[in-house]
Amino acid sequence: MRSSHWMDLLSQTGQSAEDFDLKKLTLTSVFQMQLHRFPEKVSEIVTTAQKQMQIEKSLQNVEGVWKSMNLVLKAYKGTPENPRGYTLLPNEEMRTTLDDNVMELQNMGSSQYALALLDSIKNWEKKLSTVSEVFDAWQVLQRKWVYLESIFLDSDDIRLQLPEEAKKFERSHKLFVGIMKKTHDSPGVLGACCQDGRLDEFKALTAEFDRIQKSLTEYLDTKRSAFPRFYMISDEELLSILGTSDPTGVQAHMRKMYDNCKSLEFRRAESVLGMYSDENEYLKFHSAQKAEGSVEDWMRQVEEQMRDTLQRISKVAIFNYASKERVPWLQEYVGMVAIVGTQIWWTWGVKMLFAWWLRGTRMQ
Repeated sequence: MRSSHWMDLLSQTGQSAEDFDLKKLTLTSVFQMQLHRFPEKVSEIVTTAQKQMQIEKSLQNVEGVWKSMNLVLKAYKGTPENPRGYTLLPNEEMRTTLDDNVMELQNMGSSQYALALLDSIKNWEKKLSTVSEVFDAWQVLQRKWVYLESIFLDSDDIRLQLPEEAKKFERSHKLFVGIMKKTHDSPGVLGACCQDGRLDEFKALTAEFDRIQKSLTEYLDTKRSAFPRFYMISDEELLSILGTSDPTGVQAHMRKMYDNCKSLEFRRAESVLGMYSDENEYLKFHSAQKAEGSVEDWMRQVEEQMRDTLQRISKVAIFNYASKERVPWLQEYVGMVAIVGTQIWWTWGVKMLFAWWLRGTRMQ
């Protein structure tokens, strides 16, 4: 029973507060109040006092939990002693506690006994709502930073080809890394998430990363327009090709760009000599193609060399079809050429058979 409850009790029983000194309240003075005459009112006030105490204890527990709650981070790339930055872990325990406490505060606020503590309850609801909103925005921002960081900091070629975007990213990158370093040094959730302007800061950085990513996408679209088979691979895979000066970087993605083409044959990473299928069938190009300049340019020339070589070999195979035994002829050429040659000669044979049959029919 707090003083407010005693004053309410005196008021409800029609007694004057001037006759009682609550600071010197004794059992005798309680008996003098003759509270046995008002059992229902006394019971109601006592129940209110008990319920308010329960709510107050629950609120103190929430406050204690969040004053000691820390964010969990880990070093990003580099070494633990000298990382390139820090990233937030999912912090699943914190999110679970957050959801539970938000629900608990809502239940407190809806109680008829919470009127005296309503301001404190609303204050904590606001704090935890801010934590949830900021943490979600933080995760979105971090995903964009991780994606762009691996592009602009791991590839000198990309920075050279997109100098303006590289400068913009460098500025935003320093801000983000600084925030993560401060958070690592002072990981308290309330301090990290409830700073004035923190949510607006994260939204501004996210918007800047979005603009950089849009410019990057437009850049990739120009590469895909120059060599449409780049549409068959993801942005990350295309960036891995563009971000290296080694022509053999295309090898890992050949199957996606060409049906059943496992790899190209390079000579000292300077020129392309031919290509291999998944079955290790080898097609040697009619002319070696130099792997120089922009990857989309020399890959387009490699594709032209593929067509030219297959056309030349197909002409020779079709010409030699009737002059050799079938099995030796099949073994001499790659499968696709053998299939094309066989289909052409089969079609010619069927056509000649029909022509012979028609001539015979007319003669009759």
